[in-house]
Amino acid sequence: MSEAFLPGIALVAGLFLAISALPHFTCIRIAPAIGGSYPARAVGLIKESGVAGNLAIDFDWGEYALYYLSPAVKVSMDGRRETAYSEATYLQSLAFRFGQGKWNAVLENPATDMALVKTGFAPYHLMKLEPGWRLIHQDSLAALFAREGLPIVDAFERTA
Repeated sequence: MSEAFLPGIALVAGLFLAISALPHFTCIRIAPAIGGSYPARAVGLIKESGVAGNLAIDFDWGEYALYYLSPAVKVSMDGRRETAYSEATYLQSLAFRFGQGKWNAVLENPATDMALVKTGFAPYHLMKLEPGWRLIHQDSLAALFAREGLPIVDAFERTA
């Protein structure tokens, strides 16, 4: 066999292996450490459960959640803060993010169904003490809470 055919054979073998592996990529679980600084598991749980609603979320994660969850889930804040949100909403989001002042104003809105916060930070500890909210999921990066009494709590429990 001529050496001219070797690159072609290698290419065909590589394509065969890549196509053979495609069905297995969907079952790869993302550990929080691998997922970087985004709440991959919590967002995956929301998506898999099929719930829809309004999500109080840290500014840093807003666009990530929008990408994977919209239009079913609306976020309290994301990177469009100057163009899509009022000054009052932005200040409310900052209070929630840092757990300061009227930190729970975004939660007092009856339309807020879920909250996704960073594990170990002030909002996480405050959410654990906030009446009417249930911890649905927690990993080393994020914690997902849902308002008690809503059907989404049952949907999360069936999914988890």
